[in-house]
Amino acid sequence: MNPITGFGGVFIYSNRAEALAKWYSEHFDLQFEEYSPGKTYGLTFFALDADDGETRVGTVFSIFAAEEPLGDSRREFRMNFRIKNASALRERLENAGIECEPTEDYDYGKFFWAKDPDGNRLEFWEPGDLTGF
Repeated sequence: MNPITGFGGVFIYSNRAEALAKWYSEHFDLQFEEYSPGKTYGLTFFALDADDGETRVGTVFSIFAAEEPLGDSRREFRMNFRIKNASALRERLENAGIECEPTEDYDYGKFFWAKDPDGNRLEFWEPGDLTGF
């Protein structure tokens, strides 16, 4: 039996946690709570448990103030967001001056990428036909 049942959370550390949380709120309509004033911002995405289809489970998305200043080196982090309309979101981001990489289409969905102000690579996925998975 696989002991892992999903993701409990995604955590980003930033030199500018409050500003980064505001950026995600502005561009993706995410409503962060201030868990710890000036230090931690978060929200929870809810879904139904895959095993029983009735129990709500949550995935936390939090932005933490870095305990020590982070360098400007390359980030080895990417977050994949499941979305409803890739074209509309891409247009929205580009209209806000956010550079997006080319969209790629596959049977299992459309993908495109952008970076947040800290340089974290974001992947946006509009699911397609998932019957083969």
